[in-house]
Amino acid sequence: MGARDFDPEQVGFRVDPKKPDSCNKGETLFSTTWPDGTAINGNSVAGHSFEGAPGLHKEGVVGRELKEGERYELIEYLKTL
Repeated sequence: MGARDFDPEQVGFRVDPKKPDSCNKGETLFSTTWPDGTAINGNSVAGHSFEGAPGLHKEGVVGRELKEGERYELIEYLKTL
């Protein structure tokens, strides 16, 4: 796993992408693409969409549209878990 420094802003482990030698210490950088630029299936950082009307859900949409304040409150709550 490497470094265990938690980054509360990005909500994850802190990894400096400007340090190529960080992998020598066991740190890894999450990547969404292969070296050739093609997408890695399952490594998206898009998250889930909250834009559906009540009762109507299409693929990838998991809930109603959240107001800006609701989004912020949800993220802050998830940081406490």
